[in-house]
Amino acid sequence: MMDKFFFRGVSIAILIFGASACAPSYRIVQDDIARAVVGRLTWREWQRKAEWKHYADSTYKPDAATVKKLSGLITPNVSFRLIAGTWCDDSREEMPRLFPLLTAIGVHTDAIEMWGVNRSKREPAETVLANAIEYVPTLIVLRNGKEIGRIVEHPKASWEADLAAILQQ
Repeated sequence: MMDKFFFRGVSIAILIFGASACAPSYRIVQDDIARAVVGRLTWREWQRKAEWKHYADSTYKPDAATVKKLSGLITPNVSFRLIAGTWCDDSREEMPRLFPLLTAIGVHTDAIEMWGVNRSKREPAETVLANAIEYVPTLIVLRNGKEIGRIVEHPKASWEADLAAILQQ
């Protein structure tokens, strides 16, 4: 009898944990000017929630030689953290260039740690403060969990050239 109750209790706990693990870790906020997705989400969730017209820039053609070089620089110890705003014109312009590039070099876009911030760039507070976010989008490149470089708002040369310069450090 005791085993029966134990297994029911464990089953219920697993169901509750599983359901909470599937709950979104972002929320939609609306101020007087714009709607923002705030919190952690995947690129797929961003595309469903951002309400942009375009999520890929067909006019952006990354340099093939640099893409090939970047593919060789992507290792399991390299990761990316992107902080952006669904309301932000720079995010709307740059992310449709960045994500096709990341896919081309072998980075699974859902593996990117991605955060949406509110218009004041104060929420989620722990993410904004921990990453010293002033402008978005900000792509932070990490090696073994430590920041090795970042691209803020717009790349200096191009997404692929700037990423290569960071990853070759």
